[in-house]
Amino acid sequence: MLIFELLKEELMNLKKNGIGLSFILAGIGIFLNGFRVYLVQEIEEEQVAFVLSHAQLSDNVSENAESILGAIAIFTVPRRDLHKSAGQKTFQQVIANSPIITFISYGGGACGFSAEVAARVFEVAGYKTRFLQIQNQNGLTHHVVIDVEKGDFGPCVVDPIFGHIFIDEHGHGLSAAELERNWSEVQRSLPDGNRLSEYSYEYGVQFTNWSRFGLLEAPIKALLSMFVADLESISLRSWYNGFMRFFPGLSFTLSFALIWLGLKKLTKLFVK
Repeated sequence: MLIFELLKEELMNLKKNGIGLSFILAGIGIFLNGFRVYLVQEIEEEQVAFVLSHAQLSDNVSENAESILGAIAIFTVPRRDLHKSAGQKTFQQVIANSPIITFISYGGGACGFSAEVAARVFEVAGYKTRFLQIQNQNGLTHHVVIDVEKGDFGPCVVDPIFGHIFIDEHGHGLSAAELERNWSEVQRSLPDGNRLSEYSYEYGVQFTNWSRFGLLEAPIKALLSMFVADLESISLRSWYNGFMRFFPGLSFTLSFALIWLGLKKLTKLFVK
């Protein structure tokens, strides 16, 4: 009986030992992943700061928005054109899983990636941003842009891939709703030789493609409706990007907690 008791105790120690080691390994894994994301974001921030340094900023928010878009075009347009001239319609791998690094360094990714670059640059400049998916007559997304807002300016639609900001002659930024109502008039004022006119705003926009969540759409909307009054006006992509700014810190906190718990369990075994 004594032998069985000893064996049982050893098995329990091994189990506890395994739990402690599992906590430590999980903590190390979470830390390394968080550190990877942190390094990627540091590269992104350096690139974004360099892009923004080419904008001539003043006290005029409307003019600043135009200048920022011009600074973005300095980096994105040549790379986009080079990507197209090389006959590359897509790319096999996103550099460091970052649309920002990929688009600035390599080009490609079309409107979605250029919108990611523009959103981050405008955010660093103090603007609120949202992603807009332009709908066609069939209710499908066929173009991605952003809108920007700062103080009394905006929301104003910005089309980063074509380097255009929808501002009227009075410096008033045009929202997606205004473009939808007055698209025929706005379309006539667009610059010649620009593909902007191929993407009509008359069919409206969506800020989040809720149908992508499938069966989870209803419960997700029910949960978010507790915090947001108008769900159709929020951009989950913008929310996700904002969350990822805190992700490394959350990862480090969780990893240290798991490692501490694992070491605590192992210490108890050794003390015994």
